[in-house]
Amino acid sequence: MQKSIQDKPYIIYFAGASTKDKCWEEDKFSGLIIEMAMQYTNYHHVILEGIKDDEKFENIYNTTKHMPNVVKQKAMPLNETMDYLNNASIVVCNDTGIRNMAIAVNTPTVGIFNVTGPYRYWPRNGIHEIVFNPNFTSPSINDARNCCEKILKRTI
Repeated sequence: MQKSIQDKPYIIYFAGASTKDKCWEEDKFSGLIIEMAMQYTNYHHVILEGIKDDEKFENIYNTTKHMPNVVKQKAMPLNETMDYLNNASIVVCNDTGIRNMAIAVNTPTVGIFNVTGPYRYWPRNGIHEIVFNPNFTSPSINDARNCCEKILKRTI
């Protein structure tokens, strides 16, 4: 049974991308979600599924589902996805279309970049953050969490 998220604000996490090399490691996504869910208990932490077979994120959900404020959202039609992104407090994801959709509806994002430079894909209107290492190594959980906290401090 799916938990309802109507009673709290929510943060969306999407771990997919067009290619695997653009994806942050699933264990880091799990670690980030666990840390954020423990610190921000007044939010639901939503693992958003994608439409591809490899975007169900079962491993991430299995390590976080014991937490009462972590939920998984099945993929939705495009118009419902846009509404869902629009109502989120933050969208945390790789360099992917979900991030671009969140940017389009003016929802703050934390973009995690591994193999592409973020500079062409980082709107500078003050509500978006990026996690990126100039040597193209995988960003840390701490760096991603700091970006999420920076956004939440601006909106609380």
